[in-house]
Amino acid sequence: MRLSLLRHGRAEWPAGRYADFDRPLDTVGQSEAAEAAAALAALDPASTLLLHSSAVRTSQTAMAVRDAYPPGQLTTLSEPRLYLAGPRRICQILDELAGETAHVVLVGHNPGLSELAQRMPGISAAGLATGEWVSAQLWASSRSFSATFFPK
Repeated sequence: MRLSLLRHGRAEWPAGRYADFDRPLDTVGQSEAAEAAAALAALDPASTLLLHSSAVRTSQTAMAVRDAYPPGQLTTLSEPRLYLAGPRRICQILDELAGETAHVVLVGHNPGLSELAQRMPGISAAGLATGEWVSAQLWASSRSFSATFFPK
């Protein structure tokens, strides 16, 4: 299974206009999302689950990814529990929802996403900036993300 983590594109600052959850992508964030989407779609696994936080900025980033994939190749799922989730919570959600999918693209938030990325094999990311993504092939026989990233 391949796991790709994508931090949402740059969002507008609240400045009294938006609650954090409701912040939309700004024009830079829209470009970041489109660029990341094209690169992720080029990975071309047989089946992909696009899992994203239900916050506005992550939903908009996820829709850019969805639009970059060929029809029928992608299943999209909005998951409210991913909003500002830490790495352990992200793994629990992945364990619950990923199943036998060949590729999971998870669109989420920092700091949890960057903390999880730092645990991925072969990744030396200090932190994911907006619109950045990392991807790794996982070979865990248990198919448990929690066990893969947080062994006992």
